[in-house]
Amino acid sequence: MLGRFLEFSIATTDILASYEFYRVLGFTGIDASDIYAHRYGVVTDGRIALGLHEADLPELSLTYVHPELARHARTLRDTGLAPSYERLSDERLHEIGLEHADGVALRLLEARTFSPVDRVRMARVGWFEDLVLPTRDIDASVAYWERLGFIRIGDDTQQATLTSDHLSLAIRAGLRTARPALHFTVDEVDPVRDALADAGLNCDTRLGAALGAAIGFAVVAPEGTTLVVTAAEI
Repeated sequence: MLGRFLEFSIATTDILASYEFYRVLGFTGIDASDIYAHRYGVVTDGRIALGLHEADLPELSLTYVHPELARHARTLRDTGLAPSYERLSDERLHEIGLEHADGVALRLLEARTFSPVDRVRMARVGWFEDLVLPTRDIDASVAYWERLGFIRIGDDTQQATLTSDHLSLAIRAGLRTARPALHFTVDEVDPVRDALADAGLNCDTRLGAALGAAIGFAVVAPEGTTLVVTAAEI
């Protein structure tokens, strides 16, 4: 339905500050196209890509690539998923958006904006697991994401894990925060927290707890993106 996942698109007012933050976390910068009129950069840990956009965009978007986007927009409307906007002019990269869901926007592009990379080192924050989405209504959230092609795993009433070919979502009720978060796991939390603190980052255990991390912490990027780091389950 959505296509192939490309990046977490992140809006920033200072792309250099954001870029440097993710570099400190161990992400690798990769070449991006100059398709946009605004400043744009990409960092990756080899598993996910973060697209940094110095532009007036939603704070966080899930961006997918789908060929023949104009035709696909008609398909979405036929299934009741009317795009919130369509930019299908031949003078620019085709793009459509879908309504916000659980604090994130959805963007569909007709082509990639950077080339895939074969191998880069894992980030210092560990292995990317999922995108944590706080919600007040588990059933409504699950129903929306299932319409987009995600598949629910398990039947817990307070949390739901949904998966697709390229991205997993952790939908949680009762979290003491309304912000989505990128969730990573490491074998040992303390050494990672200490290393990041030594690098000058604020590792917030209270924010980590608010996001459901009993053992872990959170760091917040200059533009406001939250990354939560927890111990890997054995």
